[in-house]
Amino acid sequence: MHSDQSLLPNMPIFGIIGALPESYAGVISATLRRFSAFSEMTDRSFTILTKSKTTRPAAIESLLHSQNRLDPRITVRNVWTDLQSWSDAKLRSLLPVEESSFDEKASLAEEDVQLARGELKFDERSRKDAKGRILQTTRYRPEGTIAFTDRLDTQQQGRLGGRRLTIFDRQENALYSWSSATGLYHAWLDSYTGGNDSLLINDSSEFGAVISSYRRDNVTTIQVLHSDYPERIGHRELSAGKFTTLTRLDWFDLIAVLTETQIADLRTRGIVRQKGNNIASAPNIVDTPVITELGDRSANRGIYVGRLAKEKRVDHAIQATSNARNSGTAVNLDIYGGGPLFAELNSLVDDLGATEAVRFHGHVNEARNKFLDASFSILSSRSESFALVVVESMARGCIPIAYDIAFGPATIITHGVDGFLVPPGDVNELANTISHVATLEEAQLAAMRRAAITRAQDFSATSATRQWGDLLHHAVEGKRGASTKESVSATISSAHWRDPSTLTITGDFTASHDGQPEDLLLSWIGRNSESYGRVSPKDTDSGSSQKFEFDIPIDRMGLRIGDACDIHLDCLVDSHPVRTRLKVDNSSLPKQSDNFRPYSTRYGNFTISMEENPVCAPDDSLHP
Repeated sequence: MHSDQSLLPNMPIFGIIGALPESYAGVISATLRRFSAFSEMTDRSFTILTKSKTTRPAAIESLLHSQNRLDPRITVRNVWTDLQSWSDAKLRSLLPVEESSFDEKASLAEEDVQLARGELKFDERSRKDAKGRILQTTRYRPEGTIAFTDRLDTQQQGRLGGRRLTIFDRQENALYSWSSATGLYHAWLDSYTGGNDSLLINDSSEFGAVISSYRRDNVTTIQVLHSDYPERIGHRELSAGKFTTLTRLDWFDLIAVLTETQIADLRTRGIVRQKGNNIASAPNIVDTPVITELGDRSANRGIYVGRLAKEKRVDHAIQATSNARNSGTAVNLDIYGGGPLFAELNSLVDDLGATEAVRFHGHVNEARNKFLDASFSILSSRSESFALVVVESMARGCIPIAYDIAFGPATIITHGVDGFLVPPGDVNELANTISHVATLEEAQLAAMRRAAITRAQDFSATSATRQWGDLLHHAVEGKRGASTKESVSATISSAHWRDPSTLTITGDFTASHDGQPEDLLLSWIGRNSESYGRVSPKDTDSGSSQKFEFDIPIDRMGLRIGDACDIHLDCLVDSHPVRTRLKVDNSSLPKQSDNFRPYSTRYGNFTISMEENPVCAPDDSLHP
């Protein structure tokens, strides 16, 4: 804790999430709990910014306040409702990245004009083409005037192509236009920070692609990584936004993760730099009520709380419960949560003949309090970054049984003392552990429950908020300037295959001004796949000689036939991240090795593709 200054930096601190529905869990729950703890411990007000068009901030804020799910000092705002509700003077204060001379008013459909005149009443209207694809979305103010349009047919009306977002005043005058949502989002954020020193904590990995390019001298940006997204790279499980965020982690002032083991993993993968201090850890803040009485609990009652999604492997928990019953232990499992796999999991319960033992309750607000009545909880996920639900279980005296997956459970649970760890994916051992817990003597169970409650206090609001305070101070102290004037050029002079899947390249790099590029990394980014990784240069004196040599492990790219990766040089210049495409002439490159083909695009940039037939060069005109 900083004894000579406030617990948190003395500046406005904003939280960012994508959507805020009435029912939520996971990232949203962790974000709201953190900011509520900030308010409780500092008696300060904070603002949560949202971007989803489905969020109605006033209604959800009122609901969460009334249900004590959000501290009353916290307000919720949304970009799209702001554009609907702000005064014309406030709208004119937005400073766009680009201003359009396009006559947006002239392009409005007659129905839009009728709506604006009050002849028709809708909050939002979409215009679609013959195939049902949205060409334009128009949103209106309560009095019927047009607030903004989002057109996706700017190149030729009626055909998909181009984008133009336009905001209007109440006299139907187009004020500003942007050719991407990013520019609009940045102007919106500027309206909140107002040129003052501010902190943005972005918990949305989807929105990180936007925040990564939001560089202001007065704003410190922090990206929180909640899930084990790096583990999913190459498996084609990430959205475009989340993938872009992972490829731009250098761009944030600080990356916040939940455990030290995540930091080590990200550095090992090369996703964050081995050197540097732009990554730190602080745990999720957990509601840890003071439990003095353990209560009467049936030793054989288990509970699962979480989404019914593929990565949670709820089928393992169900199968293990069924196996334990088949071995003679009369255990039950209550499942709280909703998700896309409900029907599939319900069918599994029917197939196992376990309908009396496994019960689905759907999403329940404050489901964590159900741990008070259960003897043990099950975490069967494929991956977790912190396993918040484990701490919530322990805080209520419910003994966690968790797969010993990376990052989360083992950093919380002491096996056999306050919970149990099971080899990941081992359903039989999970069943055995369930049976073991259900048949322990009451005195043993009571001792473990008390140990679990004690351990959970290490993640209480008081303890975790102090850690977050240290992290935020660290971010502000390490804040970089908004940008650098430096650009870097890098050219490959020679390349050869060291083995069939390792390409060795050498070359030179130079900076445009006086800065000296440091901490070089070679990165690859998939064009049409989630391929991303970075490697350090070979042991040379490239830092002083402005030469580089890299071994490119192409087998790590996870390419399939038709995939391609563009190759970049990443470096720091005056502490600022710079990424540049590697230049190369085809005469400097070797021929194809197996299916891997290195080549120079028509713009002279270095790319590696996986080819079925090497004779046909790809059309790379869209990938300079």
